[in-house]
Amino acid sequence: MNFEEQVKKDIVDELESDSRVDASNVKVTVNEHKAILEGTVDSYFAKESAEKDTWSISGVFRVENHLKIKYKTPPSLPVDNVIKQNIENSLLWSTEIDPTAIVVQVNNRIVTLSGEVKDYWQRLQAETQSSNMHGVQEVINEISVIPTESIADEVIANDIVNKLRRNLFVDVDDVTVKVEHGEVTLSGRVPSFSARIAAREAAENTSGVRDVESHILVSA
Repeated sequence: MNFEEQVKKDIVDELESDSRVDASNVKVTVNEHKAILEGTVDSYFAKESAEKDTWSISGVFRVENHLKIKYKTPPSLPVDNVIKQNIENSLLWSTEIDPTAIVVQVNNRIVTLSGEVKDYWQRLQAETQSSNMHGVQEVINEISVIPTESIADEVIANDIVNKLRRNLFVDVDDVTVKVEHGEVTLSGRVPSFSARIAAREAAENTSGVRDVESHILVSA
């Protein structure tokens, strides 16, 4: 069994052992260190879970998630206005987000979020709450992050580096942090998926950050 066959087998085994994912209609292709997921799953949550499972496999440096959502036949799927109302109610009950700052639009069960929040993690939280709603096929997140105070790029970068230095899962020397106008780019190579996630979360939760792009690779 060559390298690509072994990585593919590991991904398939991981998906089949994950109770969150029905992998019976998932096709996995591995090209060098890139894994491609195609086929269908029965929820947006399952789609995200399948991608996380794939990232956790040793030797995977990149994941392309082309999975489509095909819901199991329920009595009825909620229509767009019901999905919209459910998301708005979820945001209304959230203690972390100002619901009046978020605009929710739904078209053919595809959700588009817009508006403004003051922290990047709030942008992600709104997307997570929306994606968990029954009937949602996809979430397009167009929420802008407008910090309440201006923080210099150098300060943001230094805060992220210090977070990485304190983090149990990350060797700060493995990660390069660049910040331009509040937009963070992470690069480097780390030994595990946990380290990759920890580095990204450190950036996402830092004050002044407007966007995060991670090019961190996981070593084989």
